[in-house]
Amino acid sequence: MSHRIDIELTSEGGGQWTWRAAGARQPKGVLDSSLLYPGVRVGDIIRAEADRGLDGVFIVSVTAPKSTKARPETLEVIGQPVADGVSVNVVYADKGRDRGDRGERGDRDKRPRRDGERPERPARPARERPERTAGERPDRGVADRSARPTRPPREQREGRERPARPAPVTKPRRLTASRHHRDALLSALPPEQQPVAEQLFRGGIPAVRQAIIDQNAQLKAAGQSEVPPGPLLALADDLMPRVKTADWLDRAQAALDVSGDLALRDLRQVVTQADGVARDDASREMAAKLREALQQRVESQRTVWVDDIVSSMDEAKLVRAVRLAGRIPDPGAKLPTEISARLVTETNAQLSADTPPDRWLSLVEAAADSPFRRDIVPAALPASPSDAFMASAAQASNRIPSLLKLLGIAIPPPPRPKAPAGSRPVPPPPPAPPMRPSVTAEAPPAEAPPAEAPPAEAPPAEAPPAEAPADPISP
Repeated sequence: MSHRIDIELTSEGGGQWTWRAAGARQPKGVLDSSLLYPGVRVGDIIRAEADRGLDGVFIVSVTAPKSTKARPETLEVIGQPVADGVSVNVVYADKGRDRGDRGERGDRDKRPRRDGERPERPARPARERPERTAGERPDRGVADRSARPTRPPREQREGRERPARPAPVTKPRRLTASRHHRDALLSALPPEQQPVAEQLFRGGIPAVRQAIIDQNAQLKAAGQSEVPPGPLLALADDLMPRVKTADWLDRAQAALDVSGDLALRDLRQVVTQADGVARDDASREMAAKLREALQQRVESQRTVWVDDIVSSMDEAKLVRAVRLAGRIPDPGAKLPTEISARLVTETNAQLSADTPPDRWLSLVEAAADSPFRRDIVPAALPASPSDAFMASAAQASNRIPSLLKLLGIAIPPPPRPKAPAGSRPVPPPPPAPPMRPSVTAEAPPAEAPPAEAPPAEAPPAEAPPAEAPADPISP
């Protein structure tokens, strides 16, 4: 099948022309001069129809190039010349549709154009304003504000407590480990052990097993022999301690650089891993620095936590103090005994009938999440509580046991102890036998049946004496 290509004629000889592809260096083939057009020259680039065969590419036909010097076609103008010499008459078209039917807004077309001068607008008359002295305020029909009573600040209003403005939350910095010790370990290993160490860095022994399975699947598909996993797993077991040490050293060094801003859980994780990794003096020293930094961070958070609670109580912000007491900064943090006792005392004093219902309920909900919730004993409910208030208080009573009695809710019995695994369930105790009525002396008919019972039972009772004659010693 023929296709079109651009060729360049390179030379002529013996009625044939050599050619090459346009832009190529070496000649590609020859073509007969009968296929070319008159006036052909060396260096012409023409479009040709080529056919590809076993012996190469053959030119079937060529197309003569268009002449670049051909005179363009012109149009002859037939008509009388204009007297003033202007042969073109320019008429601009309207830029929009006819706006004559715009109704009341049709007068906009009568406005002066941008290129013309606009008519001057008449000046507006000046507004007359009454004269007044400095500091005098005109009477606009508004009541005198000086007669209004001054309201106390929001913090001092009775029954209300202004919520504290939350401090801007700073997101803790996450740990980003370096690769210094990891690259040093990989460069120190022989080339055949480096792939195993890389898999250990990625996922430990399970990653090595999965890599062996994938490699054997590829070898089996290619028809090659599989790799035995035993030697590779033994090598992985030998390299695992060194890999863990290098990985921990990279994480520990990164944690020491940003220990003040690092997330507490990441710092605690690095310190926990040091017990099974730190084996030399350098790693032990680094682990000691990390423990010291962690202890300082924990103590700082606990101090700030306790100071916030104390300052809230001093500022009469009891609800905020109780809520802060329930937000423990770390699992090992505990409130001092005197602060906890003060919180319980002030909370019990506030849970009285004189407290507004909304504050009473807010204080109970805050105390339900506090560590001293079992010590809360409300004195009384607010006066005339609503149904919604009672429903919210009943929901909070699940965590404050003393609130059940105040709300009139029956306390359920404690659950029975569960039987240990593998033992038989303990059967319930049998019911007590019914009490028999006492027998009096004035009921002689009731004694008749017992009197007749001994004759029926006499033979079994006298059976042992009947065997006495069988004694061989008797005459």
